[in-house]
Amino acid sequence: MSHAAAAAFADATECFYVVDSDVRGAMGDDYFPFSEYEAATAFADDHDGNVRQWEHLVD
Repeated sequence: MSHAAAAAFADATECFYVVDSDVRGAMGDDYFPFSEYEAATAFADDHDGNVRQWEHLVD
């Protein structure tokens, strides 16, 4: 059995999240985390979403 190294994970409080997009997760609306702002904005632009940081997820 193999496990991902701890370095492969991002700190959730430092990620950029795409919310309110037209992409749905397995259980409906979902947050899509990105470690890079540019990747988050590109995804948000492609899927009608908004980019938020950790402290603004519940706004």
